[in-house]
Amino acid sequence: MDEYGPPRCPHDQIVMRDVPDAWECPHCGHQIEIEPAPMPAVFDGPDIEDYRRRRGV
Repeated sequence: MDEYGPPRCPHDQIVMRDVPDAWECPHCGHQIEIEPAPMPAVFDGPDIEDYRRRRGV
C-alpha cells in the first residue's frame, strides 16, 4: 500500500474508492475493511469569549 493517498487493488492495481467502513475497487469489487477512528473527547473547557473583555461590563 502506498504511504499517501488511497490504496491500490492487489488484483488489478486500480486506485480504490472509499465507501463506508472500507476501500473498494471499482473494477472487481475487492474490499479492504477499515476500522473507524476513535473520536476525541468533547472539549469541556473555558470558551475564548470568557477571557475577552466585554463592553459595558
